[in-house]
Amino acid sequence: MGVPRHGETQAIDKYLLPDLWCFHIYSYHAVLELDGVIYSISPGTASVIPPGVQAVYRYAGSSEHVYFHFQPQPPLQSGESGAVLPTICPLGEHFSELDRRARRAVEFATSAPEYAQAALWSILCELSVAEGAATTHPTPVRHPVVEMAVRHIEQRLAGHITVEQLCREVGVSYGYLGRLFRTTLGCTILEHVRKRRAEHAEHLILSTMLPMKVIARAVGVSDLQQFNRMMHRVKGRSPREIRALGRSQVR
Repeated sequence: MGVPRHGETQAIDKYLLPDLWCFHIYSYHAVLELDGVIYSISPGTASVIPPGVQAVYRYAGSSEHVYFHFQPQPPLQSGESGAVLPTICPLGEHFSELDRRARRAVEFATSAPEYAQAALWSILCELSVAEGAATTHPTPVRHPVVEMAVRHIEQRLAGHITVEQLCREVGVSYGYLGRLFRTTLGCTILEHVRKRRAEHAEHLILSTMLPMKVIARAVGVSDLQQFNRMMHRVKGRSPREIRALGRSQVR
C-alpha cells in the first residue's frame, strides 16, 4: 500500500500483477486501459483490478493516488462466491472520507499492519454493499484518449502546441490520434486547437478592453496578422469587427 505520485517523469505506466488484486482511489484525471478495455478515471473514482489483468495508465500530468495490493484472506475455495465490486466505482460524496481513511491506513502500514488491513477490508465491504454495486456494469468511454488530449490543449492554449508533443503526452501515434479526433470531434487536431483559441479570444474580445495584441498572445498567437486570419477563418469576422458588433448589441 502507498500514496505514490505518477506522471512526472513519464506519461505512461504498465502493470500486471499475476497474484494480487489492486484497489486504487484516484485524485486525478487519466485514461486507464484494462486488457484492452478503456476507461476514463477522474478525481473521486476508485478501481478494483483482479490478478492477471494488464493495466495501462496514461497520465495528464502529476498524478497521485492511494493504492492497495492484496490477496483475499482466506483465499476463496472452489465454488465459493465473494462480494461483488464494480471495476470502476464513482465514490461520489463519500470520496473525501474514503480517501482520508485509505491514506490513514497507509500511515499505519508499518507500525500497525492489522489496522491497515482492517481499514482496507472495511472500505471494500462498504463499496460492495453500496446501492446498486452488485448490478452496476460501467460502460467504457469510447475515446478517453481524446478527452486527455483535449485537456492538454486547454492547459496550453496560451503556449506553443505541436501535434507531435501532444501524441507523446497521451501515448499514441500521430495517425491514431488524428483518426480519433476526426471520428470523435469531426475535425483535425490543429482545427480543434484553432477553434478553441478563437473561442477563447472571442470571449476576451467581448468581455474585456484588452488590446488585440495582448489577446492574441493570451491564446498562443504571437503575430497579429496571423491572429486576424485565424479569427476570420473560424468566426467569420476580424477581431475588431467582433468587438464592434458586441458593443452595438449592448447598446
